[in-house]
Formats: sequence, structure tokens, C-alpha cells
Amino acid sequence: MNYLIWISIAVMSLISLAIIIDILAEKNVFFTKVAEGEIVVVMHSEKAFKYIGNIESFWVNPKTGKISAKKKTKKQDLVLPRNVLGIYWLGFWPLAKRYEYQFDWNKFAKKKNESGKETSEYELVPRSEPIDSIYFRASYPIRVIGAETSENVPLTLDLLITTQTINADTALFKVKSPGWLAALTGAVTGVVRDFVGKDEVNKLMMMQTEVNVDNDGTSIKGKTLLQKAVDQLNLSVSGNPSIVKQFGQKIISVNLLSIEIDKPKNDIHGAAIEKYTATRKGEALVETAKAGKKVALEEAKKIGTLAKAEAGRITLEGEATAGAARKLTDAVKENPHWGAISIANAIEKQKTATTLILGEGVLPTKGI
Repeated sequence: MNYLIWISIAVMSLISLAIIIDILAEKNVFFTKVAEGEIVVVMHSEKAFKYIGNIESFWVNPKTGKISAKKKTKKQDLVLPRNVLGIYWLGFWPLAKRYEYQFDWNKFAKKKNESGKETSEYELVPRSEPIDSIYFRASYPIRVIGAETSENVPLTLDLLITTQTINADTALFKVKSPGWLAALTGAVTGVVRDFVGKDEVNKLMMMQTEVNVDNDGTSIKGKTLLQKAVDQLNLSVSGNPSIVKQFGQKIISVNLLSIEIDKPKNDIHGAAIEKYTATRKGEALVETAKAGKKVALEEAKKIGTLAKAEAGRITLEGEATAGAARKLTDAVKENPHWGAISIANAIEKQKTATTLILGEGVLPTKGI
């Protein structure tokens, strides 16, 4: 009995300790919670002391903040099973604190009408909030305004980029204000402007539903042409450092959400938009004519098919009638009285025969 009592006390003590740790972790005192897919920075005396990450199949170097796809090691100081509670040792309070900073980004939100109700349309809304972690992977909308095509048509493009943190230390402490996302947005905007300037409006419009093929029809390993262009930012080219080195981030996908023609700001824009609009109207008329021609051809085919079928029916009926007449002639020749009997029957049934075959000749008989 004494053993059972001691076991019960030990179990209750462990449960109580777990509850206490959980409460302290919620308040970031001695312990802290790190959500799946996030990285936090522990600060000592206003300096980054260590990095803690909770990322499936990735390891965060606690000293450098660099993330690598390696097996987790003992260097990651996990207090309780991370896959259950995600609780880590933070440090001695109040010296050890979680790093908090102001983060600015955009998000899509439904537009509201005059009565304040949400509509089906979306708009880009800027957000700014204090946060105490950085996402390993996240998607952010970007709006590129005033990009000009090769025909001088001004466009506004909405993109959705997905980033992956490669080095948390670089992203949070090596990029000047207003932060890594603003710097990354500027880099992407420059590439998109250059990309748009080399193409025509029609081709760009089609990229909203673009099939991932190159100009020669070959695959680009599942990436669109725009993605391929933006991918260059991940590489160090001609002495220009990559965004990985500059901002600690890598762009892993780019989606073109929408393209709209801007209002003209000068005569060149106005002329370009007017030309594009006229071209589109002309193309629409041609397409309408083609569609009408196609419908007419289909209808003609249907009519032709029906006429052919009717002609076939008439031919068959004619052949059947001719065959019946031949049989009648043969029957009358064999039995002359059969013809009279047939006429009598026809009169009884009030039928009309335009021609009756009797004997060796043809006798036109009307009204019978």
C-alpha cells in the first residue's frame, strides 16, 4: 500500500509540474512555447543569445540562426516532448526574453459595401503588428503598380509570393528598416517590372492561367516563366548578392493572381491603351464571326443529314411500293379473279387507288 501511495504522489507531482511549466511557458517566464513552423529569438541584454525553432525535418542552429535540412541534434534544448507541447527552456527570468519587433505586411480582405457588409471582391490591406517570432515558410501578397509592357500599356499586377527563412539572424538583424519583407518586395517589384517590359499585354494576361511550359513548349520543372525570372533573385549573379545573403530569405513560389490596366498618366499611355483596346475589339469581332461561321456550318451539316435521311426514306418507300406493285401484277396474272376481289375490298374500305394493275395492261382507275 505504501508503494501505491508514493507512486500516486509522484504522478501527481509530475502532473502539477507539467501544469506549472505550461503556465510559465505561456507567459514566457523560464520556459516558452514555439508553434510548429516558427522560429524565436532569445534575447540577453538586448542581444540575440540563441535561436529556437520548431520545424519538421529542419534544424535551427541555436547560435547562428541558420536553418538546415539535417537531423535534429542534442544542441536543440528541448525540455518536454516538442511534438506534444512545443515547450522549450527560455532562460533565467527576467534576463532571458523573447525578441519582439514590429512587422509590416499586406493581406487580402473582402471589400465592404456602403452598409458595411462584406462583398465577394477582395482588396489589399496593409497590416502592422508586433510579433515575437518569424515564420519558416509564409505567403505574402505583393502589388506592383505602373509596370509598362513592351507596348507602353501601364499595368497593376497582384502577386502571391511564398518565402522560406534560410537565416533568421540575417532576416531579423542584418536588414535595415523597414525590414526584410519590404526589402524583398522591392527586389521582386524590380524583376516583375523588367519582366513585364519585355512582353505584350495579351501574353501577360494569359499567364494568369499559364501552363508551366517554356517558349519552345518544353517543361520548366513545374515553374512558370514569371517564377523562372524571379528565381534569379535567389542566385548571386554578376557580383550582385542573392536575397538569401542579403535578407536571409528564399522565394520558393510566385503566383500571378490578377492583372489590370491602369489609368493613363500621359499621352503615350493613353495611345497605347487605346490601341490595345481597339485590337482586342477587332479580335473579339473576328472570334464572333468565326463562332457564327462554325454554328452555321454545324446547322448546315444537321440539315444535310436530315435531308439525306429523308431522301433515303423516300427511296426505301418507293422501292417498297414498286415491289408491292410487281407482286400484285404477278398475282393477277396467275389469278385474274383476284384483281376484282381486291377492288371490291378496296371499295368496301373506302380506299382510293390511283392505279390498278389488271391482266396484261395498265388501267388508270380514279375514285376507287
